[in-house]
Amino acid sequence: MVARAEPVREQVVVPRGLVVLANAADPDSLAVARHYASVRGVPGENVLALRMPSAESVGWREFVDKVWNPLLARLVAERWIDAIPMATFDAAGRRKHAPNGHRIGALVVCALRRGPARDAAR
Repeated sequence: MVARAEPVREQVVVPRGLVVLANAADPDSLAVARHYASVRGVPGENVLALRMPSAESVGWREFVDKVWNPLLARLVAERWIDAIPMATFDAAGRRKHAPNGHRIGALVVCALRRGPARDAAR
């Protein structure tokens, strides 16, 4: 018996399946996220604004504490991810979840970095 490979089907991400992440602490990030959503037809409620570090670089622990865990909690709370949060954390500090699925087609990040080049342009 010879197995035949099926052609890979291209998946199209529809606007209602897009999540747009913005830095609530940065008005420029919010403006870019809202503009992106508007141009792409993404519903306004799909724009998630979280207070994130604005530094050009952050350490792993700060990323986990300020971005990863809050974003995952929000995605679960708003039912983008079907999961049950657990009371335990992994070695990196990420909260563990018992996942069952998700409805995210794509995550677009509009969190602009502050740094020497960007600050000099202001």
